[in-house]
Amino acid sequence: MTAAAREISKVLVVSDTHGDPHDHLKTIVEREAPFDLLIHCGDSGGDLLPYKGSALFPVLSVRGNCDFGGDPEKAMTTIGYAKILVVHGDRFMVRTTTSLLEAYAKKAHADIVLFGHTHVPEIFRKDGILFLNPGSAARSRYRGINTYAVLTINSGLRQCSAIIRNAITGAKTEPAH
Repeated sequence: MTAAAREISKVLVVSDTHGDPHDHLKTIVEREAPFDLLIHCGDSGGDLLPYKGSALFPVLSVRGNCDFGGDPEKAMTTIGYAKILVVHGDRFMVRTTTSLLEAYAKKAHADIVLFGHTHVPEIFRKDGILFLNPGSAARSRYRGINTYAVLTINSGLRQCSAIIRNAITGAKTEPAH
């Protein structure tokens, strides 16, 4: 899957919504629109069904440890210059360390890695690769704050940046890492 390359692309990144009864994903999508791509890093619990096949934006999702069938365990996409690896993270044991994921990302020549599973937001760089975990938009394990991320890719400058936002208020929130 390749998103249309624009000079600056906005990607909405969510994870671990687990069939959210409060419909935080709908609130997030409405707040952040317009954007170029919605990426879900797994454990969607069916929350993406209203958006798959949307004429407004493409959706890319991977299967988490609580999802069954449908989505792949990992996916690669390219936006502008950036090769993006998307995984849930459970297969890489990200709750204890990100070293297996870091090694895999390097081998895959990824520029950006998006992952979930921990329900805790993280942003860090390692060996020139941006690693981003948006946390959980519905079942946080991070100070009780449900979170998501907005990833900005500037193809002209070959740069990318990310911010973590509170799923309820939209306010910028500091990540754990």
